[in-house]
Amino acid sequence: MSFEYRSVTAEEFPTFARTDAAAFGVHHNEDELAAESAALEFDRTLAAFEGGRIVGTTAVLSLDLTLPGGASIPASGLTWTGVLPTHRRRGLLTEMIRRQQRSSVDRGEPLSILLASESTIYGRFGYGIATNELGFSVSTAHSGFRADSADLGEAGRCELLEPENEARVLPDIFDRLRNSFPGAVGRTEGLWHAYLADPEHHREGASGMFHTVHRAADGTPDGYVSYRIKSDWDEGVPQGTLTVQELLAPTPAAHAALWRYCLDMDLIATVRTAHAPVDETLRWVLRDPRHLRVDRLNDGLWVRILDVPAVLAARAYGSGRPHSDDALVFEVADSFHPDTAGRYLLEAGAGGAACVRTTRAADVALDISDLGAIYLGAVDFSTLVRARRVHESTDGAATRADALFRTDRAPWCSTHF
Repeated sequence: MSFEYRSVTAEEFPTFARTDAAAFGVHHNEDELAAESAALEFDRTLAAFEGGRIVGTTAVLSLDLTLPGGASIPASGLTWTGVLPTHRRRGLLTEMIRRQQRSSVDRGEPLSILLASESTIYGRFGYGIATNELGFSVSTAHSGFRADSADLGEAGRCELLEPENEARVLPDIFDRLRNSFPGAVGRTEGLWHAYLADPEHHREGASGMFHTVHRAADGTPDGYVSYRIKSDWDEGVPQGTLTVQELLAPTPAAHAALWRYCLDMDLIATVRTAHAPVDETLRWVLRDPRHLRVDRLNDGLWVRILDVPAVLAARAYGSGRPHSDDALVFEVADSFHPDTAGRYLLEAGAGGAACVRTTRAADVALDISDLGAIYLGAVDFSTLVRARRVHESTDGAATRADALFRTDRAPWCSTHF
């Protein structure tokens, strides 16, 4: 039987959601579906129908991505991606993603982004790992700060938000801080609604989220931490776990104060997170850093470049270099969208960048997925040369490219969609 592909209506959403949930082996209640659907744009859903039944699902959110240098660029956020177990390996996912990417190009979105359920799926569609997440845990019994860091955070104070104030306070702080992190994804009103609704299936047996803001000396809220608590007792001894979902702060003092707030919580034996940036500084202020145990290093945001000239011209280059002007030619392979393949000349420096197609000889050759991984600064060209994923055609080209693309901060995405 042939398949029909089209968007779904709000009335069809429960069926759409059940198909996606079946693909992941979960069930959602009505309240959870209402929260999750708040961010959806129904005209950007795309479902595969067989005989009138939904057998595959995708959706795209109209988002924007923070680039190195602080500028933002439109990005289509691919989400709600699933195929019924009975319809695997029949080309449904490939066709839905191809259509969604083409729609993004038509809308003028030069990037597609996603968070992957499995790391083996999306490379073949041109996506590369563009940010990473660090997971670690800290024993609160060994969480004292070094003497030279002990006074960090003393100039401000922390305040637990009342639920009625969360939607008013947190988005403003996030919007002020997100340009500090390449890889940050802006949040729509619908995404904030879903985040603060905090569906039960996100909690893994822990409490709902608490949100605590840091206030600067003048009383201005300038950072926050969102966290959960899972209580545990060992023969009357508290052994609770506090899990940090998101911690954002503008200064070392505010950053330290929010971590100190979590580490000093009563009844807590372990503070953990699965979503920290890889350049998180907590280890470097601990008196006993060995008690910060790294649990995982995982991929975060995946980037698929749809318009190479637009994307390469949009970000800043040459971070930390006094003389950063350079020109490089990239030979880009793209089996999923062959029209994107070709040679591109990037002329970049501290004053800006331009990128055009060219017939000049290539300096480096790489797949579109690897260009996506490199784009925000998550990995160097030289690393991928050693991994035999990037080919250096001109001696020294990878080193030059490393200097251009390197960023002051590790790229990080704290928005889940």
